[in-house]
Amino acid sequence: MVTWRVVALLATCNLASLTSADMATEPWKPRVSALFRQHRCTAAYLDVGTNIGVQLRKLFEPHRFEGAPVLPVFSAAFGEDRCRVCAVGIEPNPRHARRLDVLESKLTAAGFGVLVLRGAATTEMSTVQLALPAKGWNEGIDLDARLGGLEAPQQRNAFAARGAELVNVTGFDLAAVIRHVHAQLPAPHRLLMKVDVEGHEYELLPRLLATGALCLATKLFLEWHPRSSPLPGGQALTLTLTLTLTLTLTLTLTLTLTLSQEGRPAR
Repeated sequence: MVTWRVVALLATCNLASLTSADMATEPWKPRVSALFRQHRCTAAYLDVGTNIGVQLRKLFEPHRFEGAPVLPVFSAAFGEDRCRVCAVGIEPNPRHARRLDVLESKLTAAGFGVLVLRGAATTEMSTVQLALPAKGWNEGIDLDARLGGLEAPQQRNAFAARGAELVNVTGFDLAAVIRHVHAQLPAPHRLLMKVDVEGHEYELLPRLLATGALCLATKLFLEWHPRSSPLPGGQALTLTLTLTLTLTLTLTLTLTLTLSQEGRPAR
C-alpha cells in the first residue's frame, strides 16, 4: 500500500524573488480571472495533473468518495461548503479531453467554479511532447502519460515497443499559474495544490522554489515518481530526499507526500 505522510513545515518562506518574475499576459489568464470573478471565490484548489478529474470530483462531490484519504485535507483547507472554492486543473493527455469536458460542464452546471487547462505543467510557456502508450494496452499506464523527454529511458523504450504515440501539447508555466491564481484570492489567500506529474516534479519543484511561487501555496500534496524520472534510480531517490528536506526547511505550508509505486498510482 502507498504510505501517506504529513509533514508540518516550520521555516519562513522568502518571497523576494517574486518581484522579478515575468508577469506577461498569457492566453489562459483571462479565463482564470473570469472564473474567479464569476464565482466570487475566496479559496482555490490547483490540481496539477488532473488526469480524468477524480480529485475534482472528490472536492465537489465528497459524498461519492467516503473514506478517501484526501477528504480530510479538503475539509481542513476549505470547510464543507465549497461554493466559493475555485478549482483550476492542468492536464495534458488528449485522450481525457472528452471526459474532462463532460465533468467540467457537469460541475459548472451544479454551481461550482471549475476550469481545466488542457496542457502540461512545465517551467515555461511552450510546446512539449507527451508520450502516450498504445490505446487499450493497459488502463493504468494509459492514465499515466508522461512528457516525452522526461521519463526514464527504460520506460520510454517500453512505451515505444507497445506502439506509443508522441503528441505535441501546450506547456503552461506552472509558476505563472500559481502566481495568477494566488492574485485572484482575497486574504488569507487559501490555496491548496496537488502535484502528480509522473516524474516531471524533479524539474518543476526546483523552478517553483527558485521563483518563490511554491511559497504561495497554503498546503501541498505531492506524489513522487522516482522510477519515472530521467535519472538513475539511486539518484532519483536521493533527489527525492533532498527536495523533501528543502521543502521542509524553506516553506511555511503543510506538505503531504506520496511515494508512487509503479502501476499503482495514489488517487
